[in-house]
Amino acid sequence: MKKEYDLSGPWRTNPYASRITAKGRAELVRRMGEAERRLVCLDDDVFAEFSDSASVNEALRLVMQLRKLKKGGPRGPRTKRAA
Repeated sequence: MKKEYDLSGPWRTNPYASRITAKGRAELVRRMGEAERRLVCLDDDVFAEFSDSASVNEALRLVMQLRKLKKGGPRGPRTKRAA
């Protein structure tokens, strides 16, 4: 945040806040809860490598594909042949 922003002064209240009904507040709380469930915090070293959502999604999709291959993939689980 820029240093020139003055955050110490008196705050102006939201003029539309009084118009929100209990049902509207419940909907806002529900939406905020949904948004929080989708948030993921990355450690600094991971963020250095994957700084945008596209690169994170690409890497995780690759991990998902690798997990499927490890489980046997489309050819089924591999078994040892009896000698």
